[in-house]
Amino acid sequence: STDDYDDVLRDDQVEAVYISLTNETHLRWITAALEAGKHVLCEKPITLDARECREAFAAAAAADRLLVEAAWTQWHPRSRRAEALMTGGDLGQARSIHAVFTFDGVPADNYRLDVTRGGGALLDVGPYLLRPATRWTPGSWTVEAVERQVSATGTDLRTSADLTAADGAN
Repeated sequence: STDDYDDVLRDDQVEAVYISLTNETHLRWITAALEAGKHVLCEKPITLDARECREAFAAAAAADRLLVEAAWTQWHPRSRRAEALMTGGDLGQARSIHAVFTFDGVPADNYRLDVTRGGGALLDVGPYLLRPATRWTPGSWTVEAVERQVSATGTDLRTSADLTAADGAN
């Protein structure tokens, strides 16, 4: 064992790493692990924004390594079944998706409430809602409207968005 992440990345016996650090550190350690030749499973959100996400996946492609976001619901049998039903054609095409996930009860000193560390409802629980919606409907999505409840420190405590898919679903 070691208490030094760089030791792990230098170890030739390590083929893959799991990054479960706070959100603002993800890109740094994703990039370092990929450059060290490791496959990466990174806690959600994989990065803080779209630019960082493109950078992370470009680094994975350049290193010829896997980069996977560790949002457990994507592998859960119920989630797999729901996706199969939604995309298999038996139910028809999704026309409207309404999803809600709460963000109550986070202790005041938790990093999830620190905007400088990538905290906030959208980054913490948003992937659980956005992943299925974007997988159940083909093509790209357009953001039509966003409403946010923001704390005194700037962290979003609640984010609500209206999205429209390329096929017209919302």
